[in-house]
Amino acid sequence: MTTQLPPRPDLGAGALPSGTGTPAHAATLPDGRPKVTWRWWHALLAYLVTNLVIAQGLVGGSIVALTGIDIVAGAADASVLGLTLVTNAVWVAGLVLWLRRSHPGWRAAMGLVPATRRIREFAVSFALGLGLYPVVSIGAALVVGLLLQIVTNRTVEVPQQIETDLSVAGQVAAVGVALIAAPIAEELFFRGVLFRSIRDRHGFWPGALLSSVVFGLGHYVASPWPDAVLLQGVMVFTGVGLCLVYEWRKSLLSCIAAHIAFNAIGIVLILTTA
Repeated sequence: MTTQLPPRPDLGAGALPSGTGTPAHAATLPDGRPKVTWRWWHALLAYLVTNLVIAQGLVGGSIVALTGIDIVAGAADASVLGLTLVTNAVWVAGLVLWLRRSHPGWRAAMGLVPATRRIREFAVSFALGLGLYPVVSIGAALVVGLLLQIVTNRTVEVPQQIETDLSVAGQVAAVGVALIAAPIAEELFFRGVLFRSIRDRHGFWPGALLSSVVFGLGHYVASPWPDAVLLQGVMVFTGVGLCLVYEWRKSLLSCIAAHIAFNAIGIVLILTTA
């Protein structure tokens, strides 16, 4: 006869049994992935606190006050790129701390690829990112740019995001931001946290469109407003493309790899045409 053990007193509602990464009661998506346990307003509040208040406000603001870095001049120079590396690292640390403390099981929900498949998954998704670049930078930019030209009756062009005459240190910082800091921080939040918070409850397209609009708004560069809107519009399409990669491959690593590939083309063009 099998004796049924009583429930463990240290496991309350929603607690994690030892050795698991997902709450036993967590609902699942049709494809078997656990649904995320945070909602869209949790995501935006986390963005406000971890990025705007702590990373940008406290840490970034303190560095700017001490060094006098000009953060509103438009295209980023070496000092702004270095500052971005620091603030993105703080942002990621804040997000991970919040997820670990408030939402155990987030790693399983976001989709972590087993070690034996990571190289293959990275390679496949990197190729997807390479394909995404011309679709967005040529196709979407032409469509959005044409609409803005009709509305404003002026030539519209994507504003310069990074200075072209960077020092060696500035070039290293630019590569670090483009290939490490931005893909990890932005994919963790915009796809892993914000997109999933909407997608898991309301479907793919509401999640993709709403999270991508926020993603686009976050890519403002000081410039004439039609140029700034053109860049933001292109980034909205980029965000949707990265959501599609995430939806297809079902792993946060996939959209990080695609984002790295997308940025790699851009940073090579910037540094080689300087």
